[in-house]
Amino acid sequence: MSSQPHATYSSVFWWPHINDDVRWYKTTCHECQLCQTEYFHIPAIVPEVLSLFRKVHIDTFLMPKVGKYRYILHARDALILYPEARATTSDSGDVIASFIFQDILCRWGGVAEIVTDQRSRIRLRR
Repeated sequence: MSSQPHATYSSVFWWPHINDDVRWYKTTCHECQLCQTEYFHIPAIVPEVLSLFRKVHIDTFLMPKVGKYRYILHARDALILYPEARATTSDSGDVIASFIFQDILCRWGGVAEIVTDQRSRIRLRR
């Protein structure tokens, strides 16, 4: 290729937007691609792998008393909607913490986000 390609083709050819067309061709021409001296760097991207129980919705339900059980603790995975539940006699903070530890953390691993209805028993202590 000559050092002044514009002078070469403009003396022989002309059409509207010829410079734009030549610029486009230089970016798509295989030989032009092989001869280019500037390269760009694409940084590596580590994808975030979705896992079960990364985001959990937790709620408590007051039910009619059956035997000694009156409450249901319910957790639902946000990704595939898989439920975990436990019938309890109380909905105190200690019972809820035990449910989260035993039925979610020990079974499914770490949780990134817990979504609740902001009841005082489920709120995190600061």
